[in-house]
Amino acid sequence: MTSPVLRLRRRLTLWYVGVFAVILLAFGAVTYTIVAYQVTGALDRSLVATIDATVDLLRRESPASRPTPPPILSPGRRVWVLNEDLTETGYSSTPIEPWVLAAARRALADGEARAGGETPDDRIFRLRARAITLLDGRRLVIVAGAIQVEIEDQYPSVFVGFSVAALLALCLVALGGWRLARRSLDPVDRAMTEMRRFTADAAHELRTPLAVLRGHADVARQKRRSEGEYDEVLDSISREAARLGDIVERMLLLARADAGDWPTAKESLFMDDIVLDVGSAGRALGAARGVRLEVADLDEAPVKGDPALLRQLLMAIVDNAVKFSPDGGTVRLGLVRDRDACRVSVDDEGPGIPEAALPHVFERFFRADPARTRQQGAGLGLSIASWIAQLHGAQLSLHPRPGGGTRALVTIPVDGPEG
Repeated sequence: MTSPVLRLRRRLTLWYVGVFAVILLAFGAVTYTIVAYQVTGALDRSLVATIDATVDLLRRESPASRPTPPPILSPGRRVWVLNEDLTETGYSSTPIEPWVLAAARRALADGEARAGGETPDDRIFRLRARAITLLDGRRLVIVAGAIQVEIEDQYPSVFVGFSVAALLALCLVALGGWRLARRSLDPVDRAMTEMRRFTADAAHELRTPLAVLRGHADVARQKRRSEGEYDEVLDSISREAARLGDIVERMLLLARADAGDWPTAKESLFMDDIVLDVGSAGRALGAARGVRLEVADLDEAPVKGDPALLRQLLMAIVDNAVKFSPDGGTVRLGLVRDRDACRVSVDDEGPGIPEAALPHVFERFFRADPARTRQQGAGLGLSIASWIAQLHGAQLSLHPRPGGGTRALVTIPVDGPEG
């Protein structure tokens, strides 16, 4: 089955080709018209030049000196010189045709005339005629003509050449249109693929707590139980409902982030205050498993940002570090200011992240170890942390620690000169 993006890519390519074909047709029609106009204009100018040259010749010659004048010859042109009564003067290069006489009559009446005619053998002439008066008072009509079909015969070769060039151009446009459509729609394709994967992963994550809730409810309804047993079932339902609510809340947060629909209230604050607050909350997270959270000496670091989001960023990293630290392990939290930026580091003693998984750790629902249990999270915390870092112009990265464990490093621009 063809994907929607592929169908859209084909339609976009066809649209490019169609638009370009229309442009080529319009360009061809305009070009053909301009060429025909220019050729006709050049022909008319040539006929006028022939008439001018004939007039100069006739006015220089004396009829008495040349009783039998030869015909006036012009390369590629036919010239007729007629008396006022439309009889031949002897200068005509060819026999007088009916359309020549018609043009001569109009010239005698109007001074000049232009006309076209067709010979019995289907040759088309273009004519220009002019009436003149010689020095001896005689009035003559000069008609110059050319075989127009010889020029028009060149049009088909021009048209064929243009058609071949247009076909080649259409092929190039089709190829370029396909590549342009592919490049322009690749982000859409990736977004749709990401959306399908996000939807599938979300359905998988939501299915587990829903199945647990239903299972607890079904077990509780099978028979009457003691108050303690009901309390135990309700506690399990409450935990799963809380986990379900947390997943939904994080998904809604990411959806609003993707849509750009998240109001941020950036204000001046001190990052060391947020680190101390997160450290206090992190100790409570690790207390159940004996995970210690140590906070090193902190540099004072003024920054601009949303305090709630920055706290959520660090809490996501600390929560991740506590979850994957061994029982009785230690998580270390520190902050160092270096000129125009401050660096918040979170070090844990967990199993670390495989090198092959490092490029994917900020993807939604990603788990470096598929064997990890659902109690270790839905795989959304680092995605949210990465989005918050980008929102503040910060950089979030994870690095393996020598000897095991992972270091999370958040680099945030400081607000103000170095202290």
